[in-house]
Amino acid sequence: MSDQGSKILIIDDELETVQSIVSYLKKEGFEVTVAYDRLEAARLLKRTSYDIIFLDWVLEREIGLEVLNALRNEFPTLDIVVLSEGASLEMAVQAATHGAYDIIKKVRDDKGNRWLVPPRLPIVIHNLLARRQEHELVTQQMDEKYHMIGESEAMRRLREEIRLVGPSDYTVLICGESGTGKELVAHNIHRHSPRRDAPFVPVNCSALTPTLLESELFGIDKHVATQVDQRKGKFELAHKGTLFLDEIGDLSYEAQAKLLRVLEDKTVTRVGGQREIQVDVRVIAATNRDMDAMIRDSSFREDLRYRLSYRITCPPLREHNEDIRPIAEHLLAQACRELHKKPITLDAEALEALTSFSWPGNVRQLKNVLQWATVRVDGTITADLLRRNEDLRSSLTPTQNYMGMTLKEAVRVFERDLISRVLNETTSNREAAQRLGMDEGNFSKKLKDLQLR
Repeated sequence: MSDQGSKILIIDDELETVQSIVSYLKKEGFEVTVAYDRLEAARLLKRTSYDIIFLDWVLEREIGLEVLNALRNEFPTLDIVVLSEGASLEMAVQAATHGAYDIIKKVRDDKGNRWLVPPRLPIVIHNLLARRQEHELVTQQMDEKYHMIGESEAMRRLREEIRLVGPSDYTVLICGESGTGKELVAHNIHRHSPRRDAPFVPVNCSALTPTLLESELFGIDKHVATQVDQRKGKFELAHKGTLFLDEIGDLSYEAQAKLLRVLEDKTVTRVGGQREIQVDVRVIAATNRDMDAMIRDSSFREDLRYRLSYRITCPPLREHNEDIRPIAEHLLAQACRELHKKPITLDAEALEALTSFSWPGNVRQLKNVLQWATVRVDGTITADLLRRNEDLRSSLTPTQNYMGMTLKEAVRVFERDLISRVLNETTSNREAAQRLGMDEGNFSKKLKDLQLR
């Protein structure tokens, strides 16, 4: 039953009542420690990570409920199981309401002389360990999903910013161009915070009209209209967790004022309601717009901007193009898994083509291009294939660095690029030759020389 090496802490000031439990757990392979009060338990918890906590409901100097609340406040991710000689339904409800996973009744033998292992103990431990394994699997999947790729100086600085601000409760404003990964950064801040096991609730502000935004953020009261159901808003759904407001620069001035009030008062009032509802939410916002310019032209509130106290900027891909290779390899592996295809690689010229463009759509655009290419090949993606991509042809600006090349090499690179573009924009060699002012025979020879056909 045990997960070898799992650590269990028992908080009980009457050791004889839990001695059978301690012996049983040690026999099952658990590492067991006993603390006699909350203070000793807190000292141990600061030094050691325990998998399960067993807490006696009646301690000599403290009430179990008070200890439970104190532990949940200081160590919110703990799995706590209550032990009690007089366990009742009322006590179970009270314990569960305050964050206990379960309650187990201590039992004696028939004569009342000896404390026994509670029959439910193995079941509760099994369920807790299964839940923990499931949580670890989900955590691993989330780590893979939100892994930030790249070892450039720009990416190292970004990860360091996340590491520094994550454990705080500061509101954060993430700035950057479209496609630079602002939501990815928001997820990583959340996952580095004490709120990591609570909800992460995203809201796309640009997709909501001013009338819909208020009900979406603050909820709807049951009295607002006969045909409308009561529902919680995003702030309530994110209680104890993180609310991510994407494209906050698209909020109307009126909506900004209401958001500012929530950030200041920590309360929301549902549409049509009167009651103020307390919310404990960390807000992370993102924008691809110039906030300072918006403040100057009075389209964004300066006081709200300063409520978003910590600012992080996501670098555009063109400023860390040394990361294009690992990012591209990751995106290709992801696309192959989704399409159930064998691994696909980039040849040297294709990789050079990817790194020689200034990506205005950033990583999102790179992902789209690689997905486009993946469905068209098995094995290797070539530069010729990439040059046929509409996105590359219409949206990307070549930034080929000719320094270090001979004149002959530079002319060849330029000719390949220009002729590839013309070929993509025309329907025949004859039309392409005419566009370039060449006769068809010489054009065919040039294609062969440049290995374009």
